[in-house]
Amino acid sequence: MLAILLILFVLALKTSPIIVSPQVGFLIGFIVQIVFCLFYADDWRMNMDLKTIFTIVGGGALFCGILILCDLIGRSIAPAKERRSTGTGQNYIEVESYKLIILACIQIIALAGYVFFLNANMNGTGLAAKIYDYRSRTADYGEVIPIPKVLSFCRLLSSASGYVLSLTFVYNLMNKTLRHRALFVLNIILSVLLEGILGARGGIMNFLIAIFAEVLIVRYLSLGKQMTIGAFMKVMLAGVCAILALPVIGALMGRPSLGLWYEIAVYVGAPLRNLNTFLSDPANYSVRHASTLYYFLGDFSQFFKSFISIEAQKFPSKWQFLRDRTLGNVYTNYGLFWYDLAGWGVLIYVSVMALLFRILYRNLLSVKEIGSIKGMLFVVLYVYFYSTLVFAFFGNRFYSQFFSLYTVKFVIATITVALFIMRVRVSVEGKALT
Repeated sequence: MLAILLILFVLALKTSPIIVSPQVGFLIGFIVQIVFCLFYADDWRMNMDLKTIFTIVGGGALFCGILILCDLIGRSIAPAKERRSTGTGQNYIEVESYKLIILACIQIIALAGYVFFLNANMNGTGLAAKIYDYRSRTADYGEVIPIPKVLSFCRLLSSASGYVLSLTFVYNLMNKTLRHRALFVLNIILSVLLEGILGARGGIMNFLIAIFAEVLIVRYLSLGKQMTIGAFMKVMLAGVCAILALPVIGALMGRPSLGLWYEIAVYVGAPLRNLNTFLSDPANYSVRHASTLYYFLGDFSQFFKSFISIEAQKFPSKWQFLRDRTLGNVYTNYGLFWYDLAGWGVLIYVSVMALLFRILYRNLLSVKEIGSIKGMLFVVLYVYFYSTLVFAFFGNRFYSQFFSLYTVKFVIATITVALFIMRVRVSVEGKALT
């Protein structure tokens, strides 16, 4: 299984002009996952079911095959021109300091509001314990704890500004024209804090992966630099650092520690073991469901609840244990695909995901100027969804993120922030504020 995925990975690298291509992102997570499982092959009794092997290998081959085939067809219809860095045009995105101060103030107020809300409504001693209490009650027990709308709006705005400003920061920094560095960094740090203020590490990891992807995208789109061995090694190093950061982030959020190495193994490797357990019992996927689109159904429940029980579609994320040690409650994205439509779910959902990402990828490669509203939106959307590919080994993040009202709001907020920093100009007595 690992050998075949590595062959597919090499093929993905050979056919990708940029290292953060969809096929590379999709495969890398499962490769790292299998490597982690090798260390626990005996302890976790990793006797892989044939369904599991065919699912992991077949899903990876299908995803990559569709993207490579679409690329070959596209090149035959319209041969791609070699991208060259011309050294002309706008090589920085000017952002006045007052705009950065305004965005930072909004985020500071929002952060203070969340801290006040958690202190007033959650149990525990200290902020970390209260964050964990909120996360545990909402994620593990399904309790609905409404957040004040003004705080939710500010957090959405913070997320959008984090993606836009991080891309602007990377673009200006790599073109060596960065101004107001401290204000940029402050805004990015505040965005990270607000991403994790409710106890979920996913938002923080998504954001960090997005920043790293932005660096590689700017290298290619703006500077015309192709992938090198050095760039590939930096990707691997960044991945290792991200994995090692997971237990640290969890500790800061008040989560109980399982031990550094075992917690990483559970987060990265155990979903494959859980998927194998799930697939070994055909009763788990003998009835058709729509769990992959559960959040979409929930967003539009008024249209669906009259003829479908939305709550009955939810994937049964049962906690798995082995000798009283937890293996978590996630089953990779394939668990939901099988739960919905058995083997056909893998074929259908992976194919649709590949085709949708082909559109995002094609829009990304079409960007001529990152400093335009359209160019910035295409890059932000790509990196926003790219992390869902990387974390496909963990769970169904792509469909829950792609088909959601939150994403519509995020796109609107991203365009608003981009227009604010790039189009709004304020002057006093004919002199522009800086």
